[in-house]
Amino acid sequence: MRNHFDQLGKQIGKEALGSCGSTVAQYEISPETQYADLCYEPDPAHESERMRLGLLGQMANVPSLIEIYARVPTAEDFRACLSKQLAY
Repeated sequence: MRNHFDQLGKQIGKEALGSCGSTVAQYEISPETQYADLCYEPDPAHESERMRLGLLGQMANVPSLIEIYARVPTAEDFRACLSKQLAY
């Protein structure tokens, strides 16, 4: 892991979303190897659990790639996220 914040964010994300659907940390995106911090697939049977997560639960109401930042993302960070989303 690049830094402790990244690792902590992935652990918190997996813990928070793990009971409501499939959550994979450090999800590989091909064809050019890239990684999303979290890849989440909601389980419809656990919608009430997800809604208890507030804003995170609302954001994770659909399949999602989640990137975690300790600071405001730069334009370069945004482009990297967009590239991952398009490749996914």
